[in-house]
Parts: sequence; C-alpha cells; structure tokens
Amino acid sequence: MKLDKNLLKKIIQKLKEKKITISFAESITGGNAAASLVFFSGSSNYFNSSIVTYTNEQKIKLLNVKEITLSKYGAISEQTAYEMALNLKNKTESDICISFTGNAGPIVHENKKVGLTFITLVIFDKFYNYKFESNQTKRSLIIIDTINFAFAKLNNLLL
Repeated sequence: MKLDKNLLKKIIQKLKEKKITISFAESITGGNAAASLVFFSGSSNYFNSSIVTYTNEQKIKLLNVKEITLSKYGAISEQTAYEMALNLKNKTESDICISFTGNAGPIVHENKKVGLTFITLVIFDKFYNYKFESNQTKRSLIIIDTINFAFAKLNNLLL
C-alpha cells in the first residue's frame, strides 16, 4: 500500500486554484501527512505548518489540548482530535486544518484497538469529525491508510 499520489495531486491542484492554506496536527501519522504534500514542488503556496505531538504533554503544551480531555477521553478520541484541530486553526489561521490521533500498534493502547484513528478536518469554519478503523496490521500501512482516508474525505469536501 502506498499514498495515493493521484489523490494528492487533485488536492494540491484544488488548494492552488482556490488559494487556500493547509496545516496539520499529527500524532499517529508522525508528520507523514505534511511530508506527503511537501514532496511536490510549489508546496509553499498552500502548505502552512505541521505540529507533531506524540505525547500528551506536547498535545497540552503545543496544541492547548485540555488535561481534562485527555484524562476523561484519552489521547485516542474524537474529543482530543477536535481540540487539536480547533487549537491548530486558532494558532495558524490556516484555511484547512487536519488533526490525526490514533493507535498504529502493535499493541492496544488506552483500551483502543490497533488501527483506530480519530480525524478532525476544519475547512474555514466547518468541522468534520471522523472515526477511522484501518484493517491493516503493520504500523507503516496503518499510517498510510489513515492519511489516504483523510485526504479522500478532504478531496470530497473541496468541491
């Protein structure tokens, strides 16, 4: 399994045509969503930033995720993904912000199964929350699967 380059090209074309910017708050994806866009030339025209927060401490420090959210729902939750995206939007003022938080395995974490990811897309002022369950078993493939899922959702929303 690989990143869907045709999908990436479609998204990049739409970002350029609409002159809109994108930023990422990444945990499970470890910076790979951002990296997938900057492989293409001209990324400075649409790519704004990516903040990778793998630990709860960094989610709190860099993305202002509330401690109560993490203790009540866990890092792998819709609520945490939402706060990551909301606070990224406030920090970067990007037109689109996407957050990823989940479990790439190989073991269950927070009693949440391997392959479970929560993704929030913010497009201007609209929020879209997704629960995604990858059927892949390898970490690298779960990460790729997750990014492809999020970009497919983004592509559909960017009419």
